[in-house]
Amino acid sequence: MSKPASKVSVETFLSVIIQCAILTVGLLRQDFRQKDVMFYLDLIKDVMHKGLLGRSIEIQFVQIQRWLKRYEDLGWLSSRRDGRITYFRMKVAGFKGLLRALSAEEQLLDVPEALLIQQILDAYGAYLRERLLKEKSSSTPQDQAIRQYLKPGIVFENQIRLLDQIILNQEHRSQESLRLQAYCQSALARGETPQMIVQGLPSEFSYQLSHQKSFRELLLEIPSAFSEFEIREGFAHRHRRFYGPYLLFMKTQREFYASMLSDS
Repeated sequence: MSKPASKVSVETFLSVIIQCAILTVGLLRQDFRQKDVMFYLDLIKDVMHKGLLGRSIEIQFVQIQRWLKRYEDLGWLSSRRDGRITYFRMKVAGFKGLLRALSAEEQLLDVPEALLIQQILDAYGAYLRERLLKEKSSSTPQDQAIRQYLKPGIVFENQIRLLDQIILNQEHRSQESLRLQAYCQSALARGETPQMIVQGLPSEFSYQLSHQKSFRELLLEIPSAFSEFEIREGFAHRHRRFYGPYLLFMKTQREFYASMLSDS
């Protein structure tokens, strides 16, 4: 039996593979049908989810129809009817929009998704440049953007940049957790009770917790058994079981992308 998947992860996965399929079929066929998109989508989906995600994901024709309609509304593609069949054609704006989306400038991808996108951009980069760039030396903003989206290793570069931001943020959180743990342990050693420690907790221990309340306010409003757990064990437990492993995972991902980038 296939494992259940979160709605967010499935939606992100679907978004990536649908965009990859539309980009591919739009490049390989001047005019394409909805069933052509489904064919390339099935090719990508079968490799991705059977080999990596271990779950069965069904994609309906109506989903593809909605994506194509959305892109037509955006002016990314045109359509024409021939009897009962609708044919679509990608516009330059559509290629540019898909390239911008797939380069993942502001989206952290799962590693298999990043690998898939970069492989497609590398495989078809020359064809996309030939089709989209009017002159090799053109310096229009649109041509410059297309060159940037087709830059070798661009997906890996963007993922590294996003991971650097996450790592920096989490390192601050980890350090804050260690400082808070040391503060509480020192107070306990002086004989202060957890309740006394919470009451006197400095406001500085609230790094990006919430804009609505300080960490002290949060501990004061939760049941005393839970606030005592936080003071005695919670900070150390969180650092050991979350911040440390999460940072290691993010740094390992970054190292992987850096190694792939060096091979680009």
